[in-house]
Amino acid sequence: MTAAKVVALKKCHYKECPHSATTGKFCRLHYMMTWQKTKNLSRESKEKMLDRYIKAITKKFPDDYLDVIKKDLSSEESFKKSVHDLDLENMSDLDFLDDYGDIIKKIKR
Repeated sequence: MTAAKVVALKKCHYKECPHSATTGKFCRLHYMMTWQKTKNLSRESKEKMLDRYIKAITKKFPDDYLDVIKKDLSSEESFKKSVHDLDLENMSDLDFLDDYGDIIKKIKR
């Protein structure tokens, strides 16, 4: 007969909540309470990263920045190289490109 493992349940991160954490660091109730705020912060962060990228490109290439953006967005490797060249290394969350796919497709045309 095998011994059963005892798993310690983590408490909800919300102050004085007696429930166990089921989703990340929150219980289901408090996760739902903070979900909208978390998603808005994530969206705003991605928008700021995209803005920084575009501002850096337009500053460095004021005349032909649209062509440079099209070239950079043609592949992930060229985009990462461009980010590295512009010293925007703190843009570690590069999945913002997925969220703004429609905008990028319009720019590529």
